[in-house]
Amino acid sequence: MVPAALMALSVSCVDGKSGASAANENEESVNFVLKSGESMYECVGDTLFGEDTPLYSSVSASVMWPEFVQGNDVKSLQDSLLSMCFGKDAVGQSVDAALKNYLADAPQADVSKLKPVDSIPSDGMVRILSREVEASILSLKEDWLIYKVYNYVYEGGAHPLYFTTFVNYDIKGGRVVGLEDLFKEGTGADVIAAIKANLYGRYRAANDVELAEYSGINVEELYVTPTFYIVDGYVVFHYNPYEVGPWVIGAIEVPVPVYQLETLLTDDARDMLGM
Repeated sequence: MVPAALMALSVSCVDGKSGASAANENEESVNFVLKSGESMYECVGDTLFGEDTPLYSSVSASVMWPEFVQGNDVKSLQDSLLSMCFGKDAVGQSVDAALKNYLADAPQADVSKLKPVDSIPSDGMVRILSREVEASILSLKEDWLIYKVYNYVYEGGAHPLYFTTFVNYDIKGGRVVGLEDLFKEGTGADVIAAIKANLYGRYRAANDVELAEYSGINVEELYVTPTFYIVDGYVVFHYNPYEVGPWVIGAIEVPVPVYQLETLLTDDARDMLGM
């Protein structure tokens, strides 16, 4: 049995309003259900941090689940969230089933057995392995619904690992937009040049050597990342730790104004972005 505290909270909104009044104004607006839960375990028999150091494990998830968005078919949006939050094998499952399976898969060392518990002691000597995911709404505008999916994992190493992904949902088109939908084929080098130009400005660098020195970025490893989001006239390229630099500099985001990318965009993308 999974010792999970599960919660579902329905939220409707239209034009920035939320709750019952907004839902009554326009039943074809948007509706989200917060799906969340947490499981906690004692790692019995584990000595990963020494015989006198108790080890526990926790798993948590929080997903603002889309029920409908202005009457569109939201299956592509739901499938993207299932994959990013719970793995590719979760696609095709109900969100409740995927959440239940996620909460049952707690991190542990090979020698331990997981014993469900209701809480984890706050003793400073306790060590906790953890895994968590949170899918929240980053932006909801007339044309775009942007999700931010944050994943965090600590399995006993020198430091935790974390990474963020995004889902860009074109509300008018009723579809999830990926990198291949934005840029013309063969424009990768030009997109990287635009990314570098904005990094030069941020770090006041005149060239790649100065950019590497001032920022800590491995400039030669810069690429057109598929991890991006579209907001307020920008395409924001997101690089997770280790992707273009050491873990210590953290995640890097590069907002590039859409007008700087105009000649690189597909006709479809120009239409989606109102150009």
